[in-house]
Amino acid sequence: MFFRQLKYFAAVAEFGRFSEAAKRVHVSQPALGMQVKKLEEELGAQLFNRHSRGVELTAAGNILFGYATEIIDKVEEAKHAVAQTAGRVEGSIHIGFTPAMGRQLLHPLIEACSHQYPELELSFTEGYSDELRSAVLSGELNLTFSYESEPDERLIVNELFIDQFYLVGPRKLIGRNKEIDFADLVKFPLVMEKRRHITHRLLMDTAAGLGLTLNAAIEVDAVDVRRELLVNHASCTVIPYALFSTEIETGQLCARRIVNPLFTRTLFLLQRKGSANTLAETAVASIIRDIIDKKIEEGRLRWKILP
Repeated sequence: MFFRQLKYFAAVAEFGRFSEAAKRVHVSQPALGMQVKKLEEELGAQLFNRHSRGVELTAAGNILFGYATEIIDKVEEAKHAVAQTAGRVEGSIHIGFTPAMGRQLLHPLIEACSHQYPELELSFTEGYSDELRSAVLSGELNLTFSYESEPDERLIVNELFIDQFYLVGPRKLIGRNKEIDFADLVKFPLVMEKRRHITHRLLMDTAAGLGLTLNAAIEVDAVDVRRELLVNHASCTVIPYALFSTEIETGQLCARRIVNPLFTRTLFLLQRKGSANTLAETAVASIIRDIIDKKIEEGRLRWKILP
């Protein structure tokens, strides 16, 4: 029995499909299937039941899955323990980005990590705060940016900065770059995130608390679609300044800070406790904070230091 066979088997068990598992472990689907077949032959037991929707574990497969995950975790812990003793930062770190943070931090983070820690492998997932927080808790991500701050004993939570929200759209629709009262948002048809997302819910709750009803004319998550609607179809939205800072600075869009009340959110960096990647995660988190501190000092993205 080879270690890679256990990794391939565990990936299939996790994703329920050979095709998805092959992508995760970076091998071809036939090669992965061959290794799982060899594992079944060696053990003398069928590990998966195949069906039209994918595969599911047999009774024997369930037993092996428990041992396989424990073995894989222990091997990873051993590798990182040795790396820490040697003072090396290596391994794989999976990071979750909100759309605004992806646009602003992805390139400088990759550049800094490749220069300081060339043996470290980075991968990224873009999503919204609630999705990314769940992915950290499940172990799919090592670190993530998130506006979600609910206490959880499984998480290490680091406050980063206060993100101010703006009404953003073409000048002919929203006027010049000056502040706007929250109550005046009712005058505009808004392109908004879908209502399952926390920012949408908070925006609507704030309006309701003031006796207002916002006009959510269109709900869409995809950032490229929202940008197209704003730039070319005379729409506007409520977003962090950083998401479309380039378009604002080049004059394609205007931004009006929302006041009375201010609509802000605190951004956090989340990490799951007890991770085997402690040294690498600490190194990456330190780089992230350094980049953010420089951008706060520049002032261009309207990020504010926490009081």
